[in-house]
Amino acid sequence: CSSDLMKDGILIQMDRKGKVTLSEHYRNDKPDGVAISYGQSGDVPLSVIHYSDGKRNGLFRQYYDNGKIQEETFYKDNMKHGMSRWNNKAGQRIAEYNYENGNFSGIQRTYFENDTLQSEVNYVDNVLSGESKEFFRNGNLKLSGIYREGLKDGSWTEFNELGKVQRVTKYKAGNVLKK
Repeated sequence: CSSDLMKDGILIQMDRKGKVTLSEHYRNDKPDGVAISYGQSGDVPLSVIHYSDGKRNGLFRQYYDNGKIQEETFYKDNMKHGMSRWNNKAGQRIAEYNYENGNFSGIQRTYFENDTLQSEVNYVDNVLSGESKEFFRNGNLKLSGIYREGLKDGSWTEFNELGKVQRVTKYKAGNVLKK
């Protein structure tokens, strides 16, 4: 009976035309090694995943159909751990996230298409914490303030595109303080 067979070694799947659509390595019926899936052309991978004993470990890459990298993320024991980078279809960086054991941790950045910084926030164990900044396309600061335990706290300053202060709003535990 085929249900009693354990996967051990390389598994290759092909489409009707004989092009490889999937290549996986197994040990003791668990993914172990590199798994690559391919698109219709068969020339460009759609994803490359590194496994160890059935869990994602190491670099994961997902690709657009034009071959440009959409996502690069590091995994440890099946959880995002370390830097994760996202790109648009032209291959330009649009976001960088940091993870620790699957949770946002550290500085998280987003970018405009011209590679200038759009936003920068900090997380501690999946909760917004510390300085937060948003920028205009020209690189000038748009908004800045502090998060404490996921809530706006203290003075938040809004600027115009030329860098002039437009408004300052004061918060306490996420609530706007009355003047």
